[in-house]
Amino acid sequence: MPDPRTLAAALAAAGPDLRLRSLGDGSVLQLCDEQGRPLLSVETPIDVRVPGGAVRLLGAGTTPDGPGGGPRPWAVTGVPAAEPLAARP
Repeated sequence: MPDPRTLAAALAAAGPDLRLRSLGDGSVLQLCDEQGRPLLSVETPIDVRVPGGAVRLLGAGTTPDGPGGGPRPWAVTGVPAAEPLAARP
C-alpha cells in the first residue's frame, strides 16, 4: 500500500500539464487540468485492520489486496482526458 507521498509523486508524474491538489486534510488528492478542473480524484489508502472492516467501509463484494485497502481512483465524467488517467495501473 503506497504512502501518501508516493501516491502524490505518482499522480504528479501523470503529465506536465496537470496540477495536483489536496483536499480534506490530504485524504483526497486530485489531478486537475490547466484550468483547475478536477480530472481524477484518489482517496489516500485506508489501513483497515478490523475483520470485516473493508466490507463495512467499501461495500459488499470488496476484497482488498492484502492488509488494508489500496488507493481508489475516481475519474470525472464528461471529460475525455479523465478516463485514461483512472485506467492507468
